[in-house]
Amino acid sequence: MLVGNLFGFTWAGGDGYRTHSSGFVGAVEYKRGQTIDSGDSFLLLQFCDALIYFDVSTHVTLVDGRQDRCAINVAQGRIIVKGKIEIQTRNIAAHINGTSSFVHYSWLDDIEVATISGSLLIDVPGRHQLNLESDAVKLHTLAPYTQEKISFNPATSAAADFYKFSLP
Repeated sequence: MLVGNLFGFTWAGGDGYRTHSSGFVGAVEYKRGQTIDSGDSFLLLQFCDALIYFDVSTHVTLVDGRQDRCAINVAQGRIIVKGKIEIQTRNIAAHINGTSSFVHYSWLDDIEVATISGSLLIDVPGRHQLNLESDAVKLHTLAPYTQEKISFNPATSAAADFYKFSLP
């Protein structure tokens, strides 16, 4: 039953098996479940309908590559997303459709999310959905899920070089 559900078989409660897209960093292919580590350089990942720019020391896992459910998990680091994708981290899910900055400070259990263009919807477990259209927020990823508005200016950020790379 568990294997059937993993592959989406209807007899196991799924909606039918659909293939998962692979992600590509240049010519290197990554499949669902694999982790991409940027190390000491910036990277560009093409996955589903999104371009995902990695800052240094960023770790991302490809969670779901089905066309209507594309998702990644940001274990730690900073990314810029251009396109449509879900970002998962701990108990928070961010649904991006446009261009957004996403930073996960894993050692602090915090994320910082900023909408640059388009829409961004954040699911906070058991509480609410936070809709960001032009705001930036800092959220704690564990209960009690505190949040605060923050300022976001890529040009004056400590990661200004990364933002120049990802937001030309």
